Amino acid sequence: MSSNAKNKEDRFAQIAAEESPSLQGDTLIEPTPVAEARQLPKDNFTGTFPETAGEECSNAADLNRFLEIERERFRPFLQSNAPQISNPRQRTYLRQWDHQQIPSDKIEDPKLPTTEVGTWTQVTIPHFGGPIGRAAAVYRTTLPLESLPSAGTRLFICFRGVDYIAEVYLNGMFVGSHEGFFAPFEFNISEFVSNAENILTVVVKNDAICLGNDSWHGEGEGDKIYAASGPGWDDPELGWHHCPPGMGIYQEVFLETRAPVFMADVFIRPMADENRFEVWADIQNTGRNVTTAQCEVSLYGENFEETVFTDDPWELPEIGLTGNSMRRSFTLDPHRTWEPDTPWLYQMQLSLKDAEGALLDACAVTFGMRSFECDTEEEPKGNFSLNGRHIRLRGTNTMGHEQQCVMQGNREQLIDDILIYRIARMNFIRFTQRPVQQEIYDACDRLGMLVQTDLPLFGMVRRPQLLEVVRQAGEMEQLIRNHPSCIVVSYINEPFPETQHKKSHRHLTKAELGEMFSMADSIVRLHNPERVIKPVDGDYDPPSPGLPDNHCYCGWYNGHGLQIGKLMRGYWQPVKRGWRYGCGEFGAEGIDNLSLMRRRYPGSWLPAEGDPPGKWTPSRIKEAQTGFMHHLWFDRQDNIEDWVEASQSHQAEMVGLMTRAFRRQSGMVTFALHLGIDAFPSGWMKAVVDCERCPKPAYFAYREALTPIAVQAVCHRQTIRGGETCRIEVWVCNDLPHATPAGLRVVYRALMGEASLCEGETTAQAPASEPNLQGHFNFSLPEVSRRTPVQVEAVLVAGDGSVVDSDVIELTAFPPSPVAASVTVVDLLENRDLLSQISRVLGPAITESTIDDATPSSVFLIDHFAAFEAHAKTLEKAVRSGAMVLFIDLPKGEFAPGGGKVTIRPASMRPVNFLSRKTGHPVVEGFEPFDFKFWYHRGLDRIEPVATTSIEAEGWRPILNTGRDDRKPTQS
Repeated sequence: MSSNAKNKEDRFAQIAAEESPSLQGDTLIEPTPVAEARQLPKDNFTGTFPETAGEECSNAADLNRFLEIERERFRPFLQSNAPQISNPRQRTYLRQWDHQQIPSDKIEDPKLPTTEVGTWTQVTIPHFGGPIGRAAAVYRTTLPLESLPSAGTRLFICFRGVDYIAEVYLNGMFVGSHEGFFAPFEFNISEFVSNAENILTVVVKNDAICLGNDSWHGEGEGDKIYAASGPGWDDPELGWHHCPPGMGIYQEVFLETRAPVFMADVFIRPMADENRFEVWADIQNTGRNVTTAQCEVSLYGENFEETVFTDDPWELPEIGLTGNSMRRSFTLDPHRTWEPDTPWLYQMQLSLKDAEGALLDACAVTFGMRSFECDTEEEPKGNFSLNGRHIRLRGTNTMGHEQQCVMQGNREQLIDDILIYRIARMNFIRFTQRPVQQEIYDACDRLGMLVQTDLPLFGMVRRPQLLEVVRQAGEMEQLIRNHPSCIVVSYINEPFPETQHKKSHRHLTKAELGEMFSMADSIVRLHNPERVIKPVDGDYDPPSPGLPDNHCYCGWYNGHGLQIGKLMRGYWQPVKRGWRYGCGEFGAEGIDNLSLMRRRYPGSWLPAEGDPPGKWTPSRIKEAQTGFMHHLWFDRQDNIEDWVEASQSHQAEMVGLMTRAFRRQSGMVTFALHLGIDAFPSGWMKAVVDCERCPKPAYFAYREALTPIAVQAVCHRQTIRGGETCRIEVWVCNDLPHATPAGLRVVYRALMGEASLCEGETTAQAPASEPNLQGHFNFSLPEVSRRTPVQVEAVLVAGDGSVVDSDVIELTAFPPSPVAASVTVVDLLENRDLLSQISRVLGPAITESTIDDATPSSVFLIDHFAAFEAHAKTLEKAVRSGAMVLFIDLPKGEFAPGGGKVTIRPASMRPVNFLSRKTGHPVVEGFEPFDFKFWYHRGLDRIEPVATTSIEAEGWRPILNTGRDDRKPTQS
């Protein structure tokens, strides 16, 4: 985000700033912490504490080493062992085209395809770029036809994907049109070709999206079915950032000759639990008469060597004009099951022949035998099962990197990208807010990566587009249904409540959106009866049908969803009663690695030579949020190196904290980090791997937090004072679909330096695919004279003595609170509880006085403006004599103590968990950067915000700072 007014227009930050849904009667409930009071022994361990090795993958070199191992492990699954099928179709790819952008006043020109309006430039398909919004472009090429198709042969022009509306013309004659960027489409052009030169022209039209193009600082709403995810293009001003809704012919185009009767589509419907599958063959008859045909089918192993059967005759009924749907069931017992670690694939080959046995058409379809279900009957509803075993989905969102791999023809990088996710122990990818190219689904099939595919909707649906959305839902299912990796589809990202957008005259209401879901369900399940559907990802207007899903950026958009202290304690956002739930997006920004920035960023984004310390901030980087969001989490930095370190450290901390908290919630069956790998420099810096595939620390934090059988030592505070007792929870989180072996135990201890404060052990319980709170242990901290680290360790040990997993957390011990000999307070408080809270802290050191008996050493306590105004002269005189006026929890508003203007505002983006001590005030001298972060609330037993308001006071010297953006820090 550039350092200008656009900082205030960050659309994604605005969305996150909206309040979370409130409880709606008995419909929604708030998940709460596990109630458990089992106290673990703390002095029963007498052996040698197990030694634990360091993290096996913690830097870029380790990742590269793991990549080599994974490439070799999956090499067999990437092979094709089935025999080559003989296909009579002839295909010619059209890669070189002329291209010109159309002026805005010519977009609706009825003679657009033949009107010369500009200069042609040559482009290569795939081709994608701007502009965004209402725009048009013309692509033109000459068909490479040496002769006309022979009699009885059909010629098709086939498009794998055009963004967004394509109008196709041949020799000036309209052939057909298609709306939607992700689905393949084709036209029979046999009757349009001529003996002369054949000019193919495609008019591509773009529009603003239903949500509006505000996220890219474009115009308002349009009718484009698009959300906020795409391939982007190589342009630092627009194309790099947050997947702008560009336009173009971004997938392959080819000519193809076919017989008049051909197979238009084949779906293999696996029914693995019944040891069978069905073949659905759609046969097109483009002739003028009903005809007959026969089919022969063969089944082979695709990535393993096996011939199941060959040339099995399939008697077909008569082939009517246009479409014919043929179906047949096959037994496959035994069979190889498609699993994430053993993604075995089969290939079905079909040969269509005429009555005399001449080959008309042939096709090969790859599929996997697997089942995937979501239980919506037995409570708690929403459990996922893969091949009959419960599974929890742990994954990532993607926004363009894998699509760029396909567009660049870089299959090796695509394979590596999926392996990078596997190495991080992820088991699924959410192709965020859009279907992607077939090559990507093929790679996920072969690498055992599960997939969620989203229909490209965000926030709202324009009324005129209702039926178009439903039609595209059907196209989406037809695109993905043969892929065993594809387990879940979703329809809309973050639907907004009507009270927020207030445009129900233009957008579907909640009830109408529900009807749209039902319509989409019908067409999706018409194409694939087994499809699992999660209608909403990130519900801002619950409840919605199906599995509840909420997005949560409480570690970045401060408090988004719920406060981070509540999440860490075991709470979650309100969800439907009786359901499990998911978190489709969470994360935090970590700006790019410094070497990438220096090599690839425009010079204007980087520090200028001679800049003084502190001048440069990440607000120079277009669309970065760190510059105006960092004050919620860490200090303003003095140079670019420190900004990178601070930003990436915060990202790693939040990813680790949130993932660990999710793992402890039994109800959380799916979550996806936002974001995995970036597509471009500064593309979407919540990514944990940059566009050059260099991992940020958050990648390794995520990997560690996703350890399949993990032990966690959990403390709901980060500091402790000498003489206090500290409570530590011990958890075992098992993501595997089976219970752990007998003999599993946890050993644990607390250390202060070399001194052991306690050591204990307990038998561990780790049920299949569940987290389990083993219990808690307490230890007492001796008094310390200075801040001292305290280390708590927990180790999960197998029956044979080997270490399964280990966890270490560090607390900070402080000396007891210094208490003055006596404090005389003058109570001018409206909130009577405040004085009692102060008294509990200061104890006998506090005495009360009236305003008439105040002394120069008195402290006046005030929590409302009226008290100050009523005694202003007395208070100002007392302060000049040495007294102190302490304003506590003042409401928002303005007042003028001592003649100076003081403004109290709500804290920026909800109450904050961090205040900066980097002010130079002597009161905070000696404090460390994060001493005013994540403060513990004893009564609630969790971290609570440290400040609910911010104070702007001209002429006053701040002790602690917060801020509203990086240009104007405010006093706390």
